[in-house]
Amino acid sequence: MIVDNEKYSFTYPGRVVEYFPENQTATILICAETVYNSSESLSAVVKRLPLEGVPVHTSGGGGWHQTFPITAGDTCVIHFSQVGYDHWLYQDKDTAGKLANLPKPWLARQFNEDDGLAIVGTNTLPRAIQDYNATDAEFRNANRNQRISLKADGNIHIKTGSTTINVAPSGAITVTATQVDVVTPLTTMSGDVTIAGNLDITGTTTSGGLITGSGGLAISGGTGASVTGDLETTGEVTAQGVELSTHTHNENNNTGGPTDAPN
Repeated sequence: MIVDNEKYSFTYPGRVVEYFPENQTATILICAETVYNSSESLSAVVKRLPLEGVPVHTSGGGGWHQTFPITAGDTCVIHFSQVGYDHWLYQDKDTAGKLANLPKPWLARQFNEDDGLAIVGTNTLPRAIQDYNATDAEFRNANRNQRISLKADGNIHIKTGSTTINVAPSGAITVTATQVDVVTPLTTMSGDVTIAGNLDITGTTTSGGLITGSGGLAISGGTGASVTGDLETTGEVTAQGVELSTHTHNENNNTGGPTDAPN
């Protein structure tokens, strides 16, 4: 077969040589040789030089974008515009206008390799995504140990290392982690709180007139506190000025204030 692909370029497989995140352009190598005919040879083959300044597609719209850490070696597909696009790429204009009352010179270019557009993410078979989730939408890394999954059952699943967060359609949130640190000036909980393990408080807590802190426990207004079961303390217990350790009953067995024990 005699092939001549020297005049026009439409679509080629490519590979990123270098990516420039500041303007989202890249140097792209077309992964195919140039084949052409000449007076000296038919179907001559020449290796291509990388194309520089190729704009790379970034998913986005309405001021929002989804970005990726594109790196050298990433595979891509590169398309070529039917017309030169200098005015669009460099000036963000819809029309090229004229120069010396003539159309701008780049408008004469057709499917030219100066007018490439790269789409990164089309994989070769050896680079096929492993452990591909065929039922859920995911944003994930290569080995899938970091991922955000929009599950088919309506759940949202977030995983990074040993930490997982699951948000159910019902509104229930389940967090599995080795440690959770919450740093905020104020945390408000409007419902009941159940704690299955120990609760360690280093500051002061107030609830319904019950005040606890590193200095001890006090009842301040409210409905007070009710204890069902044994209560053990290593310090003094005082109620309305009466200390439990020195409290005695008088001869009529009435409860009185602190008195000396009878001789």
